[in-house]
Amino acid sequence: MLKLHHIFRNIAQKGKVSVLLFHECDKDVFRKSVIYFKKYYNIISLKDYLENNNLINNHQKPFLILTFDDGCASNYHLLETVKKYKIPVTIFLIYNYINSESPFWWNLNGPTSTQVEDMKTISNNKRLSVINVNLDNKFNTNTRDSLNIKEIKEMIPFFDFQSHTLSHPILTNCTKKTIEDEIISSKKLLESLLDKKVSHFAYPNGNYNSNIIDQLKKTDYESAVTVNHGFNDIKPKSKYEIKRIIVGPGTDYLVTITNASGVYASLKRYLGL
Repeated sequence: MLKLHHIFRNIAQKGKVSVLLFHECDKDVFRKSVIYFKKYYNIISLKDYLENNNLINNHQKPFLILTFDDGCASNYHLLETVKKYKIPVTIFLIYNYINSESPFWWNLNGPTSTQVEDMKTISNNKRLSVINVNLDNKFNTNTRDSLNIKEIKEMIPFFDFQSHTLSHPILTNCTKKTIEDEIISSKKLLESLLDKKVSHFAYPNGNYNSNIIDQLKKTDYESAVTVNHGFNDIKPKSKYEIKRIIVGPGTDYLVTITNASGVYASLKRYLGL
């Protein structure tokens, strides 16, 4: 598998931009992975990629962008490594969970994992009714899931914070009004909190369509990242459909760096798994 990983990095990723999608990553695994990434990749920011800063003339190593969705509380522990190695990392925040003691809705103890997947297919109003029932019955993790304002303020000089909506609904199941509110309000509120422009967006659960892309453009977002697997061209075909490679939580160092090459996901797709 490691040999395949090197082949992917040297051939499939050559002249491409790979965007990794994390949610959480163990502190030590992240540190070791960053050391590896700095050796074998050009780690660039999302902004540099979209502005194409010096990418065309620098093809010696494949390009890598590190992104984290949701703004999990554990992301705070990445700060030490990010500061030490001076690497760009983008975190997509869910605004309504910042400073909240409520768990992310998919982490409620009420629904099973199967029910959570089912909740992603129903209308947003029905999903909210299920969440409210679980909250009323006090099904919770008793653990803060999201970064809080104090942590975010400390991290601002070292991380690029961007939008992942207000409440992480499945946007394709939402009304036009809800879509507008989730996209517009999250941008405005985050800009006020961060005192900077918010230009990039991550689709909750990766669900999107042309209407959602149109709303992002109207709201002055410059790009959006998906969960569509693959490598990106140096000049993206669509700035609102940037592909990413998922690195699952709880993975060890070897699995993380192998995942980064895209070999695992590519083999699974090839085998139809």
